[in-house]
Amino acid sequence: MKIFVVGARGFPDVQGGIETHCEELYIRIAKKGVDITALTIKKYTRYRWWNGIKFISIPTIQYKNVQKAIYNLLSALYCVIRKPDLVHIHGLNAGLFIWLYKLASIKVIATYHSMDYIYPKWNILMKFILRFSEKQFLIADYIIVVSKLYLEHFRRLGVKKNIIYLPNGMKKFQKSGESKEILKKWSINEREYILSVGRITPEKDYMTLIRAFFKANLSNIKLVIAGGYEFRDNYAKKLIKIANNNVIFTGYLQKKELQALYENCCLFVLPSICEGLPIALLEAISFNCNILVSDIPAHKQLELDPGDYFKACDENDLADKIITKIMQKNKNKSYNFILKDYNWDIIADKVNEIYNKIYKIKYI
Repeated sequence: MKIFVVGARGFPDVQGGIETHCEELYIRIAKKGVDITALTIKKYTRYRWWNGIKFISIPTIQYKNVQKAIYNLLSALYCVIRKPDLVHIHGLNAGLFIWLYKLASIKVIATYHSMDYIYPKWNILMKFILRFSEKQFLIADYIIVVSKLYLEHFRRLGVKKNIIYLPNGMKKFQKSGESKEILKKWSINEREYILSVGRITPEKDYMTLIRAFFKANLSNIKLVIAGGYEFRDNYAKKLIKIANNNVIFTGYLQKKELQALYENCCLFVLPSICEGLPIALLEAISFNCNILVSDIPAHKQLELDPGDYFKACDENDLADKIITKIMQKNKNKSYNFILKDYNWDIIADKVNEIYNKIYKIKYI
């Protein structure tokens, strides 16, 4: 059984939820003997082979509004020519050409990671294209959604069968003895910084976080934002402009650096205004971080304690909650009962079962 994967810019060690998802998923499925070929953007393709996965480098233009459109079109045409047994697409952008796969009689599994058209970074045209892509998901042979909210969404769109909720999993980090050296890199101390993790994009709402951090006015506490930006746009420039020396932008980090930040922060904050199922939050939970997140549906589905939420986009409420968390010296909590539902090994087994089911239908 030959599977082509489309939608991840690249992996391993490429920033992004879809990229992390594919890295964790396909390393496990490839070990089962499944023939996996990932079609990835040339800029982010680091290997020809990695852990049993073959990579095909797809050229494109490095411009935000057309990069993925060109990549997805060329990937679709490549699939049409090579005719794999199944194509697994990830994300709304990749869904744009499901109709083309179907015209070529290629079976398609589609994973819906997030409702991208509600994100503020996209203009009106891009939001229209993303909504059109969502309609394409309805003709896929099987739909996987990473959130229960999205399962309900597709039920309302009339999808009654061949759909399943499979969340993101939690990455496994190995213990490292280099934490002190890593923290020195940014001149921060254990338990003396607030951490937020994610790409520098408007939907993460770092503007509210930075303003709330200033209002909280905590002595000897810094704010660390761990994440890079793919395109340096006006939003990133605005964040850098309002920041001071107590706000640290680390850029994209390797796993051991990110681990050190999770392990030693006094508070983890995720201020997003929209998400699918944020892997960064699952990671913070796995490290038993003290957690404070916006009260959006994607976060509330995890059913954390009421005191772990603040009103989205409300810098005053966030500042008050930060002060409460820091001044009360809340101990880190264990949410291990949550993590049992976010196991990559179990998720990979279920995805492989779907592959076998659709593959068998093809040859009946």
